[in-house]
Amino acid sequence: MNRNIVPIVGEAGAGKTSLSAYLVHKYGSAQVRVSGLIEDYAAKCQIELDNREDYLFVHRKMKEEQGPSIISDSILKIPGELLVVDGLRVPNDMDRLRNAGAGVITSVIALNCPFDVRLERIQDRSRTLVPITREQLIEDDQRDAYNPDPEYQNTRAVMHDADYHIDSARPRMQIFRDVDNIIVPLLG
Repeated sequence: MNRNIVPIVGEAGAGKTSLSAYLVHKYGSAQVRVSGLIEDYAAKCQIELDNREDYLFVHRKMKEEQGPSIISDSILKIPGELLVVDGLRVPNDMDRLRNAGAGVITSVIALNCPFDVRLERIQDRSRTLVPITREQLIEDDQRDAYNPDPEYQNTRAVMHDADYHIDSARPRMQIFRDVDNIIVPLLG
């Protein structure tokens, strides 16, 4: 029996968490949020995570202290025939998952969504918090988008190398149907 690992990748607001929740609900898959791994480590080290810079700092600290493969190793330890990974952004982590060995199939799904749609989604879900501005999202996108070191966040490279690309600006049911067409054959 194969083990299927399905990283859902995309920029902030593209719909990664919604799609991951759908897959967990529909297929009973296990799920891991990469940001959750970082949050757990930050809690152990008593580091506050107030913004994206804090997450990047803790991610670097994790890799320095526990080795460059800490994220992919942690993902591979989670049991289940189908494992959904929400928010993978590091090229070498994607490569490590793809080369995990016999019986492990990694199929990366990239959610492509225009900037203005993502901004509206982020603003809608953060109405009770301090709303993000257009300029802040542009800055976040630039920080996430490219890093020449394949051990660190490079959303564009991970999205570029994805196995499947889905337009996530469309209605959820269309997106879910597209993903079902990917997942059902994997579970064969």
